[in-house]
Amino acid sequence: MEREEPAPEAEEAEARSSLVGLVIAILLVVGGIYLMLQMRDNAKLQDCVASGRRNCVPVEVPAAK
Repeated sequence: MEREEPAPEAEEAEARSSLVGLVIAILLVVGGIYLMLQMRDNAKLQDCVASGRRNCVPVEVPAAK
């Protein structure tokens, strides 16, 4: 028996769905990295405050005119 070749429309739909899945996976990875970095910064700030220091958050002073 011979195998039937898939229709071009089916190949396009499969390629499109694969691309969408790849984009979603990339977005999830980037979002996870962003959240991890934010949580790390918050943990550093909490550690600083818990140790009793007062200069945990740098204050930006505008430049003198």
